Amino acid sequence: MKFAVIGNPIAHSLSPEIHLAFAAQVGLEITYDRILSAPSDFHSTAQDFFTAHGIGLNVTAPFKQDAFKFATENDSASKAAGAVNTIHATDGVYLGYNTDGIGLVADLTRLGWPLQQAKILVIGAGGAAQGIVLPLLNQGAELFLANRTRARAEALKEQFPKIEVLGLEQLSRGWDIVINATAAGWQQQQLPVPSETFEDARCYDLVYQRDSRTPFIQQIESYAGDTSDGLGMLVEQAAEAFRIWHDVKPQTNSVLNALRNPKRQFISGAECPRCGNQDTIYVERDLLGTATLRACHACNYSEDMEGNVSVELQK
Repeated sequence: MKFAVIGNPIAHSLSPEIHLAFAAQVGLEITYDRILSAPSDFHSTAQDFFTAHGIGLNVTAPFKQDAFKFATENDSASKAAGAVNTIHATDGVYLGYNTDGIGLVADLTRLGWPLQQAKILVIGAGGAAQGIVLPLLNQGAELFLANRTRARAEALKEQFPKIEVLGLEQLSRGWDIVINATAAGWQQQQLPVPSETFEDARCYDLVYQRDSRTPFIQQIESYAGDTSDGLGMLVEQAAEAFRIWHDVKPQTNSVLNALRNPKRQFISGAECPRCGNQDTIYVERDLLGTATLRACHACNYSEDMEGNVSVELQK
């Protein structure tokens, strides 16, 4: 059974690791790949995948709106969001789903953050916010929206009249939960929001880093009552996509814990895959036990834990 995630960029995606771990849980044999598509080529790239007997496709930025148009039929969540992050090919029909909101609600529930009658501030009014508004309202939350461009927030209110719109300059303390749905974290920017907005609130960032300290969390953690990044949401929305495709819901806690705390070990007398010498190497194992080289003394090689930067080991 053939599955994949499509996006641009896509090399960083944890989806293959997550879905292969889910499949191992329930005894399924699947393939799951990363597909890089040019911004203008989503339709043809997705069609090629399904023509080659693909069954399910996860969709990440910047293609969720393209996926909504590509799908033959869309569920209520994707219609509300105007975006699709999961496509299921069945009986010649491409069914589109949006599992982001389900994933967020499941993760907030895991964290023990009450949603019924909670006073929730969502900062941002783009695609990320659109995908979570309806599920939060359905949980009985009192929802407020603030965005740098107020007109965009007002447009979302037209779709969801229960939302209250605030200007960034109006924000102050008093929230149960604050959700960052902006792209500021990806752009390494701080939100232009008064610090008192976050005082004693539970603060959630829709983006994630394995160490849980995204730029948003670093900005507000000294004020917030509690914080979390969106790694749990990523795992939970993937679990819902897995259920759609395979009609079985996998366990998520073990997968999330393994992503947060990857197994790292020194192996003495191993052959380094980089230089070929036998020496002590340092590896990190993914959810399936596959080892990635992180350091080798023989060739004075080392990486940071995200695999982004190479530096020389000190002798």
